[in-house]
Amino acid sequence: MNHDSTILVCGAGPVGLTAALELASHGLRPRIIDSNDGPTDLSKALVVWRRTLKSIDGLVPFER
Repeated sequence: MNHDSTILVCGAGPVGLTAALELASHGLRPRIIDSNDGPTDLSKALVVWRRTLKSIDGLVPFER
């Protein structure tokens, strides 16, 4: 498989960032774009489910 392509991820929320981390963990190069120009102080999530936390537990954006 050719990994020379950059994959566009639209949205820097929890789903977009998780997708980008997963793509990067497979040797792909994600490029993230978002309509906001920076972080927000407001959360749109009401709850984070246990299964969701378990599924993202292994995704780390940096070397440990």
